[in-house]
Amino acid sequence: MFFLKTKGTDKIIDFLEIRDNNFALVQYIKLSTLDKKIPQIAEAFNMSTPPYKIIETLKQAPFGQIIKLD
Repeated sequence: MFFLKTKGTDKIIDFLEIRDNNFALVQYIKLSTLDKKIPQIAEAFNMSTPPYKIIETLKQAPFGQIIKLD
């Protein structure tokens, strides 16, 4: 799975793109809902990385950088 944090503008919120291993878009989520949505996504895609580590990594990651997690 690939994750990309995108910085919004004054009218567009900050969001996270979630892409599969073929880099096809799977889902967009608001950054403000990471704590609620990431556990659901991790379970749905059988990710080996625990949800709390995914959330911590994403919160620390800079905007615009592609992050690959399993």
